[in-house]
Amino acid sequence: MNNVMINKMIAGAALYCGLVSIPGFAAGTLEVEESIMVNANPAAVWALAGNFNGLDRWHPAIAKSHQAEDVRTLTLQDGATITERLTNYNAQGQHYSYAITSDPLPVKDYQSTLRVESAKNHTSKVI
Repeated sequence: MNNVMINKMIAGAALYCGLVSIPGFAAGTLEVEESIMVNANPAAVWALAGNFNGLDRWHPAIAKSHQAEDVRTLTLQDGATITERLTNYNAQGQHYSYAITSDPLPVKDYQSTLRVESAKNHTSKVI
C-alpha cells in the first residue's frame, strides 16, 4: 500500500472522528474513542501518523504545521491557527498524546491520544 492510500485512510478517520459542535451540550466531560482499520502494516502507518509535526501531510483541514520543542502550531486551510502541546510520545508503543492550548474551536480542556496498533493480516488499527 502506498503513502497516498495510507494518507487517505488516516484522513478519513480524522474527519470521521473530528470535532463537532453539539448545540445545547451541557458543561462536563465528554470522552470519545473512535478507531479505523487501515490496510497497511503498523510501521508504515506510524511512519506517517506518528510524526507529531506531520499532520499537514495527511489531514485535509491542515495547511501547515510548525513545531518548536513540544508545541506545534497548526494553520488551518482558512488561516485560523490551533496550538497544541505534546504531553506524551512513545515511538516504541506507537502512540502520542497532546492537549490543545489555543484554538478558535468551541472546546475547552481538549486532550487526545493517537495510537496505532497491529491487527490481523498485517493491517493496522488507528485509534
